[in-house]
Amino acid sequence: MNELVSVIVPIYNVEDTLERCIDSILQQTYMNIEIILVNDSSPDDSETICQKYKSEHPNIIKYFKKENEGLGLTRNYGMKRANGNYVVFVDSDDYIEKDMITQMMQCAVDNNADIVASSFVYNGHTQAEVGGEKLYIGKKEIQSLINRMSGNKNCKTNDQFNVSACTKLYSKHFLDQHVLVFKSEREYIWEDMAFNVDAFSCAERIYVMDSAFYHYDYNPESLTHSYDANRFEKIMKMYCYLKDKLNDIGMYDLCKFRLSNNFLGNARTSFKLEALFNEHHVAEKNICRMLKNEVLQEIVTNCDSSSLSLQQKIFNIAIVCKRPKLILFLSNIQNIRKKGIIN
Repeated sequence: MNELVSVIVPIYNVEDTLERCIDSILQQTYMNIEIILVNDSSPDDSETICQKYKSEHPNIIKYFKKENEGLGLTRNYGMKRANGNYVVFVDSDDYIEKDMITQMMQCAVDNNADIVASSFVYNGHTQAEVGGEKLYIGKKEIQSLINRMSGNKNCKTNDQFNVSACTKLYSKHFLDQHVLVFKSEREYIWEDMAFNVDAFSCAERIYVMDSAFYHYDYNPESLTHSYDANRFEKIMKMYCYLKDKLNDIGMYDLCKFRLSNNFLGNARTSFKLEALFNEHHVAEKNICRMLKNEVLQEIVTNCDSSSLSLQQKIFNIAIVCKRPKLILFLSNIQNIRKKGIIN
């Protein structure tokens, strides 16, 4: 087991965490790796850090700087320059356990897997994949993963399969054979989800591990520090892409309730961000525009409301009845609760 593994690291505004990330990759027990650092025109001091590591490890580290295009297209840039038999993605604000590549490569080789998926550690807490360790072979078994990837069964059941590309190891031949690439985050939200639905629908053998190697240090407040005026439209565009893809592979009827629940939750987040960032009259106007979106109305119609909280049910009624004032009121209440002002 000595195949070359390419580790692709997109870089943007991560000078505080970049060294930890690169160190965790250099400390891998698997020796035959190349590290591809791709600087997406980061305005901070990330380039200095990259150049330092490249000079210290010239036989392992490749460094590229490109125009700013966002995460998905930066990963694609790295894939085009990868020489490995297998590919791993590591985001530069995260880090990995030292035996991650060894363990995942062992599973890939032993099981002739196109993709190996592992569990992960989220803010210090291990998040094991539901279903445990298993080799999934053939269309029917792999479709069960795609179904779970679409979203949770309901609001009380946390059984969604992790859609992140960073907890996966991919055969490079498999990626090239099926021309699998990431979409631009400037057009879509959840480019990882689209990538993995595409990839899983092409795969013949997927091994899911119980072990957790990848560490996310996710800040739950991070969404509140940025506002994207086109966020809602990107969500609806991604829903349409996934709906069409699932229809193409004959899975939409199976997945539509999970998918709708998932994207409806994301739409509610868009409402809350409007309330948080904009003046009342601007937020109401934007929400009014969103409520006229036919895709949103389709999503709320498909949603399984049986397990929703009372407030979520009221949200849904307000969407169907196109009541922007009520949605803005509910969004403000949730934003206040999140800040801890009221319980």
